Amino acid sequence: MKKILKISLIVILSAVLVVGAIVGGVFGYAASSAKNAMKYDKAQCVELAKTYAQTNFGEGVKEFVVANDDVSKEFKYNGKDLKNSYYVYEIEVKIIPESLSSFIAVDGIDLEIDTRTGKVKLVEIDR
Repeated sequence: MKKILKISLIVILSAVLVVGAIVGGVFGYAASSAKNAMKYDKAQCVELAKTYAQTNFGEGVKEFVVANDDVSKEFKYNGKDLKNSYYVYEIEVKIIPESLSSFIAVDGIDLEIDTRTGKVKLVEIDR
């Protein structure tokens, strides 16, 4: 009985290792493709976000602020075509009004910046 249990445990562990190696290889390839596709770094994406905010929400605004902890890099992949995997930066832009008496209906915006194209996508408006 102990021998059967020992053999079963070895078979299960071997299967887990094989599956882990396959999954690691697939996601490693996808991550490598995403890294090679990057044309915009973090600083450039932050500037694109501020430019988007200024263009679309700039009236009555003193400043647009992006704190370092309001920027995160997210991996996006297509299960059918791993070569087209990519990264986006998710950026929260805080809006500072010109004065305390200025009424601005928006406190901040959440954006996604595609690191391949620089395309900005509005995700959420914080009110």
